[in-house]
Amino acid sequence: MARASDSPVESDQRWTLCGVEYVLTSDLTVFTDHVAAGRSCGLLLSTAEYFERTHALLALLENRHGWDRGLPEGLLACHRCEFEFPSGWTASLALASVGLAVHAGRGSADFVERPACPRCGCPRSVWVYDFVAPDDISEADLDALEFYWRELAEQWWRRQPFYRRGAACRVCGGRVRRGHGYWNREGLHCPRCCDEALHMTFRWSSEEEILGPGALNRLRRNPNYFGPCELSRARSFVRRRRE
Repeated sequence: MARASDSPVESDQRWTLCGVEYVLTSDLTVFTDHVAAGRSCGLLLSTAEYFERTHALLALLENRHGWDRGLPEGLLACHRCEFEFPSGWTASLALASVGLAVHAGRGSADFVERPACPRCGCPRSVWVYDFVAPDDISEADLDALEFYWRELAEQWWRRQPFYRRGAACRVCGGRVRRGHGYWNREGLHCPRCCDEALHMTFRWSSEEEILGPGALNRLRRNPNYFGPCELSRARSFVRRRRE
């Protein structure tokens, strides 16, 4: 695992998050070149400078590459222990940088006061950009997500000794028996809700237009549909299980 240091990081170094390897750099120009070329990468930064660095990143993408899609989706994780900072924390940190005291989520106020990893104290983090080519996404990826979420649920249950009779599904509220279900960024899902999330035939927008067949189309339109890096993690997990 990569460790934080005070020296610059060259673009040929690697850093691993949840089994997925990324090119790591502290150079904004190198990072934007990777993003514009559709390559997964990580930007090493001081967590306290998160807003300034991402703001400069977007400006460089626009000026250097004609980027017109806003800040790319990504996540912020501790460089040392891989703790992932909740999106509410990073939003609060960004707002604090422009003088707004808005605390989104438990622990965000402490994070704004001391922008470092709450687990290991590391002051440096990695802003991760994960690229998956839409044409490479297939039904096998839905199976990989289901398999990965099942494993995450098993890990979650092992950390919950007091839920002897089960727990509530995050979506429908139905009971999920102990040791069963699926876990993604939204929480615990019962088998039915997980199946609907992955294999729904279609859904309607607010204008009542069909958006397409299920999660496969949604993933192809936005590979981060289930969260930044989630699809790559599922693929990596399945690959490692087969080795």
